[in-house]
Amino acid sequence: MNALSVLILVCFLVSAQCFAPSFQARSMRTPMRMGVPLELEGKLDPSKTWEIELTLDGVTKMVTVSEADCVLEAAEKVFDDPPFSCRNGVCTTCSCRIVEGKEGENYKLAVHGLGETALSQGFTMSCQTHVTGPGVKIELNQYDTVYEMQYGQYEKGTAKDTKKSFFGF
Repeated sequence: MNALSVLILVCFLVSAQCFAPSFQARSMRTPMRMGVPLELEGKLDPSKTWEIELTLDGVTKMVTVSEADCVLEAAEKVFDDPPFSCRNGVCTTCSCRIVEGKEGENYKLAVHGLGETALSQGFTMSCQTHVTGPGVKIELNQYDTVYEMQYGQYEKGTAKDTKKSFFGF
């Protein structure tokens, strides 16, 4: 292998590590405090805390969460490996489903990358969801369901516009 091939291989391996979803053990992660998103500034009271129920892969735990903390941060307190990747509401790795609670009353959403179908069925992203009332129950690790809902139709070729090119010609 020549030097250029080695350099390209090293660059590929480094970039793959940078963009891989964070499914590593909690002890290997750097703790990260997210803070209140700009979209929710002034709409949350960090002094208020709520008891919520989180379920991850069939294991249910109760946790107390401040309105300033997102559901993902609450999950990291009680579970060793809650799924996430970007923490910015884009990748959908941290997708979850609200089992009990109503948007605007029991929880608020910041930015999100989910479609209306997913949102209407109670799906959201744990990194962008802040609890603002009692009685919230959440099922974590809903990535596969959300992915299928959002993108599966295109993979199967059942979307209405799959025959058109990118520019509609």
